Amino acid sequence: MGMLQLPPLSHEEAIQPEPDLTADEFMFRGGYPHLYDASTPNDIYFHDNGLLNYLLGIHSAEELLNDPKRGDVFENLIISQTVKRYLNKNKDGELYFYRDTNQSEIDLVDATQRRSPTLIEIKSRMTPRPDFFRHLATVGEELGVPVDRRIVVYRGTENFTGKNGRYVTAERYLGR
Repeated sequence: MGMLQLPPLSHEEAIQPEPDLTADEFMFRGGYPHLYDASTPNDIYFHDNGLLNYLLGIHSAEELLNDPKRGDVFENLIISQTVKRYLNKNKDGELYFYRDTNQSEIDLVDATQRRSPTLIEIKSRMTPRPDFFRHLATVGEELGVPVDRRIVVYRGTENFTGKNGRYVTAERYLGR
């Protein structure tokens, strides 16, 4: 068995960056368009949560659970996986961030089904709390979104419905 012989690279060829790798393959800016919001946040969402954790200096699950950026990493995970879910189905998901003039925010509005959008609040806590629905309830009423389409995705272990919407575990939301 012989060795593969390749011609030597020139110095210029050896130091050229890989032309196919772009920042767009690793992250997307602003997450998604904004509904009812004139300002655009400077958020950057990563397609690869492992890369995000590495850049934040988080090297283990234990470190992540104790890191002040835990909520941001969890939100990134849910949003990036939602984007990927549509991309893998070869669909253009209509995903939005919502902020109104009262500063009520919804982390993710999935308006892919135009007549029945879903409002999603993302919380990295393990224990559900009624105040998770604070903005979901008011914004849901304003936009006419039914209670069953108002969802809190959280790290807990139980899926259930409350008077203002549904609590869905991250595991279930991500389809595991």
